[in-house]
Amino acid sequence: MKTMKILVIEDAPELAGALDDLLKMKGYITLVENSGTRGLQVALTEHPDLILLDLRLPDLDGAAVLRELRKDEWGKTAHVLMLTASDMSEDAPKDIGLPREKILQKWHWGIENIAARVEAELINSQPTVKADPAPFPPVQ
Repeated sequence: MKTMKILVIEDAPELAGALDDLLKMKGYITLVENSGTRGLQVALTEHPDLILLDLRLPDLDGAAVLRELRKDEWGKTAHVLMLTASDMSEDAPKDIGLPREKILQKWHWGIENIAARVEAELINSQPTVKADPAPFPPVQ
């Protein structure tokens, strides 16, 4: 099984560093960027297995990064979890372009829970093994 690669796009150095350290301890390869523009470039060249994307970034916000990512053939199906410090209103997920369960409020989740959610997302993103369609041998 290949080692999974996670891109963290987060401008808060303490949170980015803590996520980087924790995910590495769990055996993941991590890439960390602190700007939306650079994070988008890295995502499109490195094709990580999952992107942890901060909603509020100083240059290109997370929603804009996601819109640009979805324009790319690979990016259309890229797995993304959005991080936000904001209190999400009911209609905010429509504006962001992700279902509510893929938007994690930093203050509510905490670093260990974010890492657990990353692992769950990676497990759920794995292709399922299909059974061999060959028929059973006849019973005698």
